[in-house]
Amino acid sequence: GWAELQARDPEALAAFWQDPTGNAPPGGECFAMQIERVGAAIDRISARFADRDIACFSHGGTIRAACAHALCLPAPAAMAAAAG
Repeated sequence: GWAELQARDPEALAAFWQDPTGNAPPGGECFAMQIERVGAAIDRISARFADRDIACFSHGGTIRAACAHALCLPAPAAMAAAAG
């Protein structure tokens, strides 16, 4: 949990909380990296199944990243839209 991350790397965890869109938590990825990873997967799957309907069931963070990719939003704007 959070206590374990705090014990492992308190500076990285503090940086993450300062900017979770651009800084990764210890052992994780930042939201900008998630948008890149999810966007690449969406583009690859969409090309493979062109002209077909596609359904994806996923975690909320991944859905948020997919929306950011679809709307061409930078990570801070996508995170702000999700919070609002």
